[in-house]
Parts: sequence; C-alpha cells; structure tokens
Amino acid sequence: MNNQVVFAAAGNGKTYSICKEAKSIIDNGKKMVLLISYTNEGVRSLGNEYRKQNQGVLDERLVIKSWYSFLLSEFIKPYQCLLKLKYKHIKQEYEVNIPENHIRSIAFYQDDEPMRWYNQTHVQYFLNSGRDVIPDRASLLACKCNEHSSGKSIKRMEEIYSHIFIDELQDYAGWDLEIIKLLFTSAMLVKCVGDYKQATYRTNNTPKYSQYRDEAIREFFIELEKKRLCTVAYSNITRRFNQEICDFINTIHADPESIVRPDKAVGYEIVENQGVYILDYSNLDWYCKQYEPVILRYDKKAKIPFNHECCLFNYGGAKGATYERTVIIPVSTTVPFLTRRQYLSTNQTRSKFYVACTRAKHSVVFAVEKPKATDVFKQVELNVAGEMIPALKYYSQ
Repeated sequence: MNNQVVFAAAGNGKTYSICKEAKSIIDNGKKMVLLISYTNEGVRSLGNEYRKQNQGVLDERLVIKSWYSFLLSEFIKPYQCLLKLKYKHIKQEYEVNIPENHIRSIAFYQDDEPMRWYNQTHVQYFLNSGRDVIPDRASLLACKCNEHSSGKSIKRMEEIYSHIFIDELQDYAGWDLEIIKLLFTSAMLVKCVGDYKQATYRTNNTPKYSQYRDEAIREFFIELEKKRLCTVAYSNITRRFNQEICDFINTIHADPESIVRPDKAVGYEIVENQGVYILDYSNLDWYCKQYEPVILRYDKKAKIPFNHECCLFNYGGAKGATYERTVIIPVSTTVPFLTRRQYLSTNQTRSKFYVACTRAKHSVVFAVEKPKATDVFKQVELNVAGEMIPALKYYSQ
C-alpha cells in the first residue's frame, strides 16, 4: 500500500513538495512521471514550480496535465473505438461503432442540461452533436473506456508512468473519485495532495458519491485506507502566516485533527500591526493607502464601501496565492461568525471564507460598518504612518 493521500494546510508548500518529489523520481528512474491539477492555473503553477527547482527546465520525462486533459488523452481517445454503446433514435436503439478520432474534446462551452431520455448505454448520453464530451460525464466515460477495453487504459499508463501526482484533491467529486480509486489499484504509485478545508470547486456535480462532496471528501479516502488502497496523512504546518492568523483560522472549522501551526523553522518576519483585525469602513481609506493590501470579496457583486487603489480578487480566485496583507469584505453569512462566533454551516461559504483568511502573511483585516468589541475582538489602536486608527484585534481564548 504505497499510494498516499496528504491533507496539507494552507501555505504548507504542497506544489513545492510534489514537484521536488517528482524531480527526485525522474533523476533516479526511467519511466515518465505525471503531474495533474484540476485547473489550467494549477497546471501553470506546477510547471513554474518545477522550473524553479530544475534550473528553468521541464524534464522530458515529466508530463503535466489538467484533469480533463488527463481523462481525454489517457482514457477516452486511445480506446474510444472499443466502447460498447448504442445510438438511440426515437424509441429505437442501434449498435454503434465509434470510429478513431471521432471524439474531439470536452464541451466546456455547453451550459444546457443534457437530454434526459438517454442513459449510460447511449452514446448521446456522453457526447453532444459536436462530438464533444459533456463535462460532468467525462470521468464516467473514462471508466467505460477502461472497462470496455478490459483494462487497457490502465495497462497503457502503467507502461508509460511510474508515478502520478494529483494536486488540489479537495476539488474532485463524483465519478472522478472512481477514477482515482481505479488508479490506486494499478501498478503505478499515486500521491494526492490537497486541503479539504479549501473545497471551493467541484470537478463535477453528478449524484455519484454525493455524500463525499466538499470537505467530506476526507471520509472517502479514509474508507479507501481501511481497504488498504492508500494511506491518509495530515501535514498541518504552514510556512505562510503567523501564530495569530493560525489561532483565528483554526476556529473556522474547529477540527482538532488538523489544527494549523506555523513552521518554527521559518523564522517569521515581525512587522507592525500584524494579526487579525476588524476595521470600520471609515478607517480603511488611510489603511489601504499606506499598506496597499489585497482586497478579497466573495464575488463581483460585493461592493467595496471605501476608497482604495488596491488589487481586487474573489475569495475562490485567490486560492493558492500569498499576499503580504489582506482586507476581506465579509458577506452577511460570515458576519455572525465574526461577531458571535456562530458556526458557518454552509460548506461552500465556510470553504471560501477559509481560503480568503489564509492568503496573508502578516495581517488579515475585516471591513465592517460600526464594529463592536466582543469577547475575542478587543478594542485597540493601530499606529498607521503616524495616525492612530481605532480597531478591534482578535485574541485567542
């Protein structure tokens, strides 16, 4: 049982670690190594990090792909001719042979719901009229390709790759989890890394494994560990932010198994006004002018009720990034957590809020109108370029 699943804290250096491990394997092996990330941005991050560690060069035996590119190139296209599907016309069904190169790509452009009178035995269930795969059904079609080819998809990969690394594990869902499970049964060694607390996306929205969506994905891999298909480990050390930010973000999920702690070996820079604060809108003009923090909002609809010339990102879009300081515009559903420590019960809100709160190295500021002190946010004054600004500072109980 050499397959590994590592749930690592924000700022743990997940991308750095898998690139370092991949480089070591390539230096000492003969087969190719595959790195996979869900998004194109993730693919770029993997490539950039590997180049940093390898004198600006991508090794010829290194392959980096997005998840959908992986499904298409490794499962679907090589064995589409062996699919045993039917073509349905009105109420009649006909045997169909899918020719070579028939399937073109993934239909990311398609927003319409697929026709409901087709099922998993029909070619139209998986492909639209443009011969592109419906995104939510790509991983199921990949499973069909492996099944109908008597496992040739996996056997082919075993001849090419010795190791597969999968990044951003928390975003995988539905039949994509079945693909990962299938990889775990292969001769290839598979390592998956992610942070279930940052599950802001889903690779698909099919009912398959719906009980393991978002942060519940951890339970899926714990079940696989019981079946001896992988080991599950936690890496709760962050190299990004200080103890004060750790104390705050640990209250968002309140999970004792994965309490995030700063890496003592890093040697954190001590700066002025570090920590977690709440500031009134009226005091943020000056704060932003002096510190130029990155402002994080839930989505484009969120209004910024103060003047600034700062960079602006949505919560989810900031995932993976590191900033010096952040100002967060809390949505109404997160205000009770800040003011009354009321638990965030909605998975997506909690995950996106967690992502926003774990981007800054030095300070996190919440912009709130007329904030009031609480048992954890105490009244203080910040000296910002000689001007004293009233604020509330978070103190861990």
